[in-house]
Amino acid sequence: MVPAARGVYNDALIPDTLDLAARAGLWISMATQFLREDADYEPLDLARFDLEPARASLCGNSVICAFPKFSESLPLMRLMSGSRQNLIVDQRWLSVSCTVSPDGLYYIPVVGRPWTRSLFMDHS
Repeated sequence: MVPAARGVYNDALIPDTLDLAARAGLWISMATQFLREDADYEPLDLARFDLEPARASLCGNSVICAFPKFSESLPLMRLMSGSRQNLIVDQRWLSVSCTVSPDGLYYIPVVGRPWTRSLFMDHS
């Protein structure tokens, strides 16, 4: 038998719906602050919360995984929540991500981004 947890118990009325607009606002807060301004506001994707102090950094995967997902989601979350927090991020992402070459392909920028080297190294 599991012993009862010690502490104070309260009865509370909790709504049976989730406030999606508020959750979208929280996501915007996270997505527009957990990034590197000096790297075109690229989202950080390698976090170590088990270290003291906690650290986060970029790795090559952020360019092909996190960045496209975040840049697609951010405008949708803004529509849901009405949040205008850190609008500079949207502007920068739009100018960086809308660079499709004349051949119609999207190329990942690697100049000035040493963390992308692992994506293109010969692993043979």
